[in-house]
Amino acid sequence: LRASDAFSAEFPKLTMTIIGTSGSGLGRKASDLDLLLELDGEGNRELCRSRIPGLLAAAEATLRSSCSGLPVEDLEAVPTARIPLLRGRHADVRFDLSIGTRCGAWNTALLRRCAAADAAKILPLCAVLVAWSKAQGINDSPRGLLSTYSVLLMVLAYLQAEGRLPRELNLAAHAQEGLGPEGPPALPEPPTEDTSYAQEHEEALGRLLIGFFAFIGSFRWDAWILSPRCGAPLPRALRSRVWRVQPLCVEDPFETHLNTCRRVNPRGQRKILAAFDSALRSLLAGRGVSTLLSAAGSGGGSGSSGKPS
Repeated sequence: LRASDAFSAEFPKLTMTIIGTSGSGLGRKASDLDLLLELDGEGNRELCRSRIPGLLAAAEATLRSSCSGLPVEDLEAVPTARIPLLRGRHADVRFDLSIGTRCGAWNTALLRRCAAADAAKILPLCAVLVAWSKAQGINDSPRGLLSTYSVLLMVLAYLQAEGRLPRELNLAAHAQEGLGPEGPPALPEPPTEDTSYAQEHEEALGRLLIGFFAFIGSFRWDAWILSPRCGAPLPRALRSRVWRVQPLCVEDPFETHLNTCRRVNPRGQRKILAAFDSALRSLLAGRGVSTLLSAAGSGGGSGSSGKPS
């Protein structure tokens, strides 16, 4: 894009940043690649929204052309989304190229830094919960269910309640830092033949999962908003009417006017909470983490990957 005539002259500061689970280190190999296109190098602050459909069309035309040198397929512009984007696929990797603010990068940096606080425990916990939620068919925001982003914010809130993460997150520092050049935290590799290591970490993961499912199941969703920003629940009564009527409320740490679960409908809420309760019962009955995932895989569908929606 930087080399194309449609962008090079007007946007010499054009940059692209990996955001979402791929940028935070919490993604799986099969995760979509979320990309933030900053045309001005400053979070698109001066960009008029009315220009975005034309810019997405220009980006689509550039990627379709043979001069791009990339075999890009399945291109589809979605200019009417809250964060306008261009979807596509390169080889086996699906991607979403968005033209938005830096909030996506800030959220990604926050999740990455929180995961790095205890990567050996937090990364597996997040990976299992995202895989489980998708297999259960409750991770599908467009269909009135959760997004991956909401699942990960729930994990942060649980870890704060357990004292494993600070209750006061330094959001200003995360926003200023953004996504540095060092990349996402890497999941530590266990010793290849140490079965005691694997057993110890699976037991620790099982305890964290039990705590998480119990925390979500006992949360007063009818009265409170889950807020990792504050490290404590917020009363619904102090917010506008829309916050008081939505079945599940999880506050976005940076865009605090947004409920990341705003698409969840009453039927979706019942399905989500039933899945959490079933998982908790399964673990308390002595079934291991692998059993939990295999049970989810045999009984659920697939969901969409989550980005703030």
